[in-house]
Amino acid sequence: MQETWLRDDSPVLDKKPIAKAIGDWYYDRAPFGKIDCPYPCDSTCHNRIFE
Repeated sequence: MQETWLRDDSPVLDKKPIAKAIGDWYYDRAPFGKIDCPYPCDSTCHNRIFE
């Protein structure tokens, strides 16, 4: 969910917030293809349920 990606506590990959990593990849600003570990070993990885 976009709101999760843009929060201060958003998931992080290689010290980069997920929204920045995806934006850089999508707009060809930087290649990004990293899997840090199998889910859920990264403590920043989470999902929020919004009603």
